Amino acid sequence: MRHSLTLGWAEMPLPNGVGLDLTGFLSRDNPSTGQRDPLFARAVCLNDGATKLVWVSVDVLALGQALVDRARIEAASTFRLPPRAFCIAATHTHSAPAAIFLANCGVVDREWVQGLEGALLEVMGRAIRDATRRVYLRFARVDAPGFVYNRRTHRRDGSLVAGADHNGSLDPALSVVVAHEERTDRPCAAIVHYACHPVFFRDRLLSADWPGRMIDGVLREMGPDFRCLFIQGAGADVNPLCPAESPEANAARMGDGLAGAALELIADAQRGTRLAPALNSRLRMVSLPWRGDVSEETLRGHLLSPAEWTRAERAEQAWHIWARRVLVARSRGWWADGARMPVQVFSLGELAVVAFGAETFTQTNLDLQAAHQSRPLIVASYANDAVGYLPPADEIPRGGYEVDAAYRYYGLPDRYASEAEALARQAVTDILKVGTMGPRAR
Repeated sequence: MRHSLTLGWAEMPLPNGVGLDLTGFLSRDNPSTGQRDPLFARAVCLNDGATKLVWVSVDVLALGQALVDRARIEAASTFRLPPRAFCIAATHTHSAPAAIFLANCGVVDREWVQGLEGALLEVMGRAIRDATRRVYLRFARVDAPGFVYNRRTHRRDGSLVAGADHNGSLDPALSVVVAHEERTDRPCAAIVHYACHPVFFRDRLLSADWPGRMIDGVLREMGPDFRCLFIQGAGADVNPLCPAESPEANAARMGDGLAGAALELIADAQRGTRLAPALNSRLRMVSLPWRGDVSEETLRGHLLSPAEWTRAERAEQAWHIWARRVLVARSRGWWADGARMPVQVFSLGELAVVAFGAETFTQTNLDLQAAHQSRPLIVASYANDAVGYLPPADEIPRGGYEVDAAYRYYGLPDRYASEAEALARQAVTDILKVGTMGPRAR
């Protein structure tokens, strides 16, 4: 076993998005008119002497597979690394320019997306070239309650929804991977993981929302030489609590509160587990089947005439856009059997970081942790693709926005079949059975 890792870091602001459409809310007026706080692409590179892994965190709602694949293939070729060495994930802020299709929720500006792709390549390259600082990693976790609620089982004020199943409906754990300088034992970088939609701001200003505020809080306390990156967890059904009247106050409360929780873990070297200095990664494509109950008649029933369009509500216009998109896709034979979603696992010593290209639910995270109790495990959503909400089988009969409506905004031809989420989890189990993905690989 090698005795140390080297770490590299890079960050850069995203291309200017003022004047472009923001995405994430049907009710938002566009285009953007200014910037509340900057949007970043941040990358960390870890190297154990034989394997390099690069994780990129981007302040956007989501990233499509085509863009990620182009960036990954170019970086793999340039730096002579396997494509599985790279994971590119979104923070899921709802106050960034549109980078993926969402029906009637902001038009994608192709020139801006090209600039975004360039920024991804640049930040990955800088992190790889910077990977010279010798470090060891420590993983720590703490409950950080009082900031979130499960919107399928609780109301916005945190009270219970009558008749809802509340078992396992929330996981308020905040996890931190801390990099310590090998020579001095001082913490020099942190990867913070938490699960919650960044949806405080619904105006026309660009913002990284609460994850940006959280990172700023960590950096203020740790100093200018410290580095911090955020991984969005399995929070498809999780929203932030809003006890104050203004979104600014609520974002500050949550961002600063989570920064405080993270800083306690960063500062206390006795908390958590020192991770073995061994890295690995696997990347698979999983086919997610459709339910198959959206007929052509249903689709055509949502089409609007020009006159109807001008009188229609925004949701009706979105259904029209969705129906036209799906009819064209069917005529060309696209998505015949299901969607192909990337499932990636980074092994950082004992820690497994599971990355799904979808909006994954709290229960998916809890089920994976229960199935793999021999090692710590965290789930990242919005990584490497954006194939919409992926509800567990138990959530499908309950319906709601995430099950019955969101797939239309994503432009998908149908809802996922009840077994789709289990197939994604099984892929993780299969990957973790590979010998080199074990908790103390090499």
